[in-house]
Amino acid sequence: MHVHMRVLAGARGARAQMERDKAVARLGLGLVAEMPRELLVDAVQGACIALELPDPAQLSSKLRRVVSVLSAVPQLEAFVAEVCGLVFRSGVAFCPKELTRAPGGVNPGAAPRALAAWLRGLRQGDEMRALLLRLRGALAARSGGGGGAVTGASAAGANGDGSQTDWEAGAAEVLAGGRQLVAEVEELVSAEASAMAAHEVLAAAEGLMADRPEGLLQKLLGHAQKLLDCPDLEGVIPALNRLYVSHSELSNLFRSLSSLLALPADAGPAAAVGAIRQLVAAAGRYQRLAAQLFEVLRVSSLEEVLPALTQRLAPGAAPGRPRGLEGAAAPPAR
Repeated sequence: MHVHMRVLAGARGARAQMERDKAVARLGLGLVAEMPRELLVDAVQGACIALELPDPAQLSSKLRRVVSVLSAVPQLEAFVAEVCGLVFRSGVAFCPKELTRAPGGVNPGAAPRALAAWLRGLRQGDEMRALLLRLRGALAARSGGGGGAVTGASAAGANGDGSQTDWEAGAAEVLAGGRQLVAEVEELVSAEASAMAAHEVLAAAEGLMADRPEGLLQKLLGHAQKLLDCPDLEGVIPALNRLYVSHSELSNLFRSLSSLLALPADAGPAAAVGAIRQLVAAAGRYQRLAAQLFEVLRVSSLEEVLPALTQRLAPGAAPGRPRGLEGAAAPPAR
C-alpha cells in the first residue's frame, strides 16, 4: 500500500503533493493509513455507488466537481428567492389567477408559468402600442397635424440602474400623449354623434315630406312668419323679397368695404369694424396735426399749406416767429 501511495505521489507532482500533505495534516487524515483494509474498501465502494462511478480512480475528480456544484447552490438559492420575490410579491397582481388562487400554487416551480404569462402580456401590449401609434397618426392627420407631440417619459425602467428598455421607452411615449389621444377620440365620437343626430333629423324630415308634405310646409310657413314678423300669410312673400334685397345690398356693401379696407376675402364683419376703428383713430390724429400745422403756418385751408411751406423754405426768406402750438384750434370748415 505504501508503494502504491508513492506511485500516486510521483504522478501528482511535487507542488500538488505538498498541498495534499498539508490538507491531510490539517484534517488529521494520517490515520487512514492505519485503518483496516475492509473499512477503506467499504468507504470507497459506498462513495462510488452514491456517485454512480464505476472507476474508483476518478473518485477524487468527481468529488471536486460535486464540491464546485455545491458551492454554487447558495447563489442559485439567492437567485431563485429574488425571482420568486419579484413574481409573487411585487408582481402578484399581474400573476395568473389560477396560480395565486390554487392551494400551493405560489411556489418556485410556478414562477416560469407566471413569467410566461407576463411574456404573453408584453407581446399583446406591444401590439396594442403599435395600434395606438397608428390611431394617433390617423387623428393627427385628420386634425391637420395637430395631434400633439409627445415627449419621452422620465420614469425609470425595470433594469435596476434607472435605464429604460426599448419597449418601455415606446410605451412611455404612448402614455405621454394618452390624454390628448383620448380627448381627440372623444371629440371624434361627439362629432359622429352630432352627424348621426343630423342624419336622423334629415331622415325624419324626408319621411315627413313623403308622408305629410302639407304638415311640413305649414311648419315652414309658420316659422317664416315668426322670423319675419308677418301676422298674415300674404305678407310672407313680400317680406322674403325685402329680406333678399337687403341681404344682397349688405353683401355688396361688405364686399366693397372689404376691398377699400384691403381686407382678405375670408374676413368677417369683426375685421371690418376693427379696420374702421383704426381709420377713425388715424383721422382724429390727422385733424389734430392739421390744426397745429395751420397754427404754425398761419393759414386757414389746406390749399394754403403748400405755398406757405414753399415761401418759408425759399432762399433768403426771413424766418417767422411762429406762435406756440398749445391751444391750437381745429381747421375751419371748408
